[in-house]
Amino acid sequence: MNMIKGEPRRFAEQSVAENPAPTGDEVKDADAAVNQLLAFVGNFDFSKQPWFPVLMAGSTLMIYVCIPALIAALLFRGGLVLLIARVTFVRKDGSPASRLRLFARALVSWSPILPGMILGLFFKMWISATAGVLFSLLFIGALAILSIALPQRGLQDRIAGTWPVPR
Repeated sequence: MNMIKGEPRRFAEQSVAENPAPTGDEVKDADAAVNQLLAFVGNFDFSKQPWFPVLMAGSTLMIYVCIPALIAALLFRGGLVLLIARVTFVRKDGSPASRLRLFARALVSWSPILPGMILGLFFKMWISATAGVLFSLLFIGALAILSIALPQRGLQDRIAGTWPVPR
């Protein structure tokens, strides 16, 4: 009685008076609705959904890595990794690359994630979930191999017109 005083107390007392304890039928209906929801969630077997971990990993990558990298490219002409690696980007004439050019470079760098996930979902619908997962991983893996094959200047640098140089 000491915790709720004044108008909030009157509101609580009025609410209890207007809404008495539920009837037995109301309790049964609520239990049935909750049990139906729990049965649906309980039947979702993640081991039978090979696409689900890939979808979650891709979504997590987009939210926690891709979006901050795009923001860092736009605001700071790179990010923490480039600062630690002491790398900056220049244009063809050697002048520093603009924020907009570095943002475009970052967009090109991160753009395979979303199409890979979308195409993987289409493969899941058309062929099988395993084919969708494999396609997504192969698509992103092929681009990673391409980056390794072009160590001096990656595909994103060629498209954006930038060159990596030491600071």
